[in-house]
Amino acid sequence: MLAAIALVLMFASALSWAWIALGLVLHSPSAVMSIGLVILFPVTFMSNIIVDPATMPGWLRGVSDVNPVSHLVTATRTLMAGTATMAQVLWAVAAARAMPCDSHQAGRLEPCRSIPIWSVTVTGPDGLRIPPDGSRWCGSVLV
Repeated sequence: MLAAIALVLMFASALSWAWIALGLVLHSPSAVMSIGLVILFPVTFMSNIIVDPATMPGWLRGVSDVNPVSHLVTATRTLMAGTATMAQVLWAVAAARAMPCDSHQAGRLEPCRSIPIWSVTVTGPDGLRIPPDGSRWCGSVLV
């Protein structure tokens, strides 16, 4: 059960970085919410959260099979049931790791090279704490 909770928290943290990146580009809270809902609703409804993929049309099943939310839901369900395989958990971790994070270069986002686990303490003028040695933070993990 704790592994499932940790997996959901890691994925949520990674997803929050995508919304932070969107906020840096759009500069308006209402624009972030509008674009965020346009992205989030299809991703959520085209996953296996509500409907079993076996009952979906072929094209929708294909979308559900590559949906990162489906990977998270499958891994979480199997972890809670005690039947999880390493592949299911690794797919969810890979989906979280592939989400963009701020690279500290104007207008450039790249996938995190480490798994974002918790949020960054807001200290700098750009909202992110940059260590003195010049390395960058991705989540709270030093890269």
